[in-house]
Amino acid sequence: MTRPVTAKQRSTPWIAWLLLGVTLITTASMYGLIAAGCNEVLTGGYLAVRSSPFVFSISNLLFSLLGVLILYRQPGHVIGWICVIIGVLGGIQFYSWVHSSCMALPLPAIALTAWIFYVASPIQLIPMFGLMPMLFPNGQFLSPRWRAFTLISCSLSGALFIVMATLPGPMVMNGMDLGLAFTPDNPFALSFIPTSIGPVLNTSILIVLFVMSFVAAASLVVRYRRSEGETRQQLKWYAYFLSVVVIVQLIAFEVVGAFLYPEIFDSFAYALIVSFTFIGLPVVIGITVLRYRLY
Repeated sequence: MTRPVTAKQRSTPWIAWLLLGVTLITTASMYGLIAAGCNEVLTGGYLAVRSSPFVFSISNLLFSLLGVLILYRQPGHVIGWICVIIGVLGGIQFYSWVHSSCMALPLPAIALTAWIFYVASPIQLIPMFGLMPMLFPNGQFLSPRWRAFTLISCSLSGALFIVMATLPGPMVMNGMDLGLAFTPDNPFALSFIPTSIGPVLNTSILIVLFVMSFVAAASLVVRYRRSEGETRQQLKWYAYFLSVVVIVQLIAFEVVGAFLYPEIFDSFAYALIVSFTFIGLPVVIGITVLRYRLY
């Protein structure tokens, strides 16, 4: 599947170590702020929101470490870079969230860190649920059609995110509460963009992310059905996990909560499925990498 790498070639790119360091620093800083009294995100909002800093910090660290391990074996491998990017985006995202919500300390740049969290939150979902399933395990698309769909989806998502990142008015990502003590106005707003498009923009982002995630999961299932032998074994864990757990989360919780019954986000079942999904993803990929000597 991949060409063997000699010991001389087997060296992790320095930028991967740098990104891992950013993940470690932002995660440690987040816990430092919580220990110093910035615990508003742990006491308000939905149950899944209150537990998410701990759940996602574990997920982010696992993704970053897994990415560095893959890049040590295969320095240019796409899957390794996707893992590292997921980890560093998550680390920045959750530090910014705790920083923005802190009322116990006179922290600077609250609006800026709120904007970072506001933007980074949906962007992290693209490599995690869109690109990873499309490219796993060899870093190649199944066919030019799958590649074209991914490029169109990423381009459309990028355009929507740019508008979201510059939309005037209070920053409310996808219509959901960020868990902040207050919702600051967008510091990078472009005044000529009408605020009235916010609801349409929010719905459009949700639809694009859902469709991209479903199609990416479908591509992984197709890849699994077409594969055989060692490749089939390498895909088995990830394909089963993604097609069952993640799709259950999207259908039974995310879609229902976004469009029909938002109270479901405050249920123990939703908090459990979120924890299982986001911690389970890097664990399952790690099992695949280590058990089947992938990469």
